[in-house]
Amino acid sequence: MKVPDSHYPKVLTWWGSGTFFTNSTVSQKQAVAMAEQYLSFMAFSKSGLIDQLEFEGFSTEDATYGVENISVDWQEQAVTKAEEYLDFMAFSRQGLIDQLVFEGFSKEHAAYAASQVGL
Repeated sequence: MKVPDSHYPKVLTWWGSGTFFTNSTVSQKQAVAMAEQYLSFMAFSKSGLIDQLEFEGFSTEDATYGVENISVDWQEQAVTKAEEYLDFMAFSRQGLIDQLVFEGFSKEHAAYAASQVGL
């Protein structure tokens, strides 16, 4: 007697830095890989990274999938982005918070980041 395929566990495909994918498309896997690549050299807010992936040609759905399937601390990304800004520009505390919010970070993450960089 043949056991139906539905009785077997799904096969997980290893992709990226520690993420398992099942039933994901090639485009979704590529979006995850690109999201990880961007975060390896630049800080982003969640919405900013989705926008960047869309700019790179991914659909909104695939870009969102890519960003939602990586392991990232968005609060820490806000701190890193604040540090990046202060490396080349001067900001008041409120100016930095406003810039981070403009970049897509929440007000809470932006305020935390400003505090972490000494403003």
